[in-house]
Amino acid sequence: MKSLLVLVLSLIGIKAISQQDISWYKMITGSIDKYPVTMHLHKAGNTYRGYYYYNSQQRPIYFTGNDTAYNGSIGLLAFSTAQDNEIFTFKIDNNKVSGEWKKAPDSLPLNFNASASSSNFAYIFTVGSEKLRPNLSESPEGNYSAASVWPTGNSSSDRFLKKEIRNTFVQNYNGDEEIGAILLEEKKSALKRYINDNVKTSEEDIKEMPSAFSMDEQEDLMICYKSGKAVSLAHFNYAYT
Repeated sequence: MKSLLVLVLSLIGIKAISQQDISWYKMITGSIDKYPVTMHLHKAGNTYRGYYYYNSQQRPIYFTGNDTAYNGSIGLLAFSTAQDNEIFTFKIDNNKVSGEWKKAPDSLPLNFNASASSSNFAYIFTVGSEKLRPNLSESPEGNYSAASVWPTGNSSSDRFLKKEIRNTFVQNYNGDEEIGAILLEEKKSALKRYINDNVKTSEEDIKEMPSAFSMDEQEDLMICYKSGKAVSLAHFNYAYT
């Protein structure tokens, strides 16, 4: 019985760890070659987004990437200018970051070394889709995704920031729900609205041009700057309807 109990507890622990690994926020501090940098990295599944900046300039540069196309590493494209797409390739092992940075795909790499911390924030996300006409083989569908950072503490400043985050997704929100519940409700409402807005659309019109009846909505709230108690959030909102 004791062995069985230990096994059950071990499985519960493994499940909890795997759920935490699905999404997180990390503040990364280190250097590209000899130049100090700070990165705010947000993970949602296999997708990564966020901002980094040189400490001497503190001008946030947006990046996006994944961990599926870089041979087991995290790969990021950073959009510093319209002409230059910088490339980060690195691994995180026990909060130690090691890899390289390139100014462009054909540039010589520079070392990227840093350390990572969660910095008292979680990163919560949800995704969902709904087919407009499930009976059609090429039915258009509505896709919705949303994500947000969320303070893990409960200090007065944490509570203030939580209120601001809630109001970012739902104007004049007066409740005290966790952001995960709010994002789920927003997803449910968006997909329901998509179906209701097209309820009278004929199958003939859909078959003629399925893409005209697709929907894609994305909303993301990320940290782009943090210093001491000061935090700046970047709100990304995209809709194709």
